[in-house]
Amino acid sequence: MPQPPDITVVVLDTATRRGLVDSAYNEHREQCKIPARFFGVPALRDVSQAEFDAKAETIGPVVFRRARHVIRENI
Repeated sequence: MPQPPDITVVVLDTATRRGLVDSAYNEHREQCKIPARFFGVPALRDVSQAEFDAKAETIGPVVFRRARHVIRENI
């Protein structure tokens, strides 16, 4: 689809690299493995919202938040 004539698109390479080693990404991934094992699935994307709601209060608060985020993201 053609862009309207009054639109300008700018693409920038800031040369900023994202370092997952220095972030909490790996910790969050590990925290997501706990509820996946709890629900007996290979990944949280395999847990339905109904399954999560039925058992969610039995997992800790941090793990609950991580799991809820992933499950809601995949609805």
